[in-house]
Amino acid sequence: MDIKKSFIIPNSITTETYYQGRKIDTEYFNNNEELFKNYPSKEEVHNQIDKIKSEMEDGETYILKISEKGIEIIKK
Repeated sequence: MDIKKSFIIPNSITTETYYQGRKIDTEYFNNNEELFKNYPSKEEVHNQIDKIKSEMEDGETYILKISEKGIEIIKK
C-alpha cells in the first residue's frame, strides 16, 4: 500500500524559494534581503496564495515556486 496516497491533505498550498536554481530555506531568504531584491515581494506571494485559496476545490494541492523569474504555480 502506498502510504503517501493514504494521507491526503485537502487544500494544501506550499511555497518553495529558489536561488540560482537551488531550493533555499526561509531563514536564508530572510537574512539575505539584498540578494533577493528582484524577487516577488511577500505581499505579492500572499496575494497569490489568497487568490488560489479562493478558487481551489477540496483536495487540491498547489506548490508556489518563488525565484528571480517570479512565482510559478504548480497544481499537483
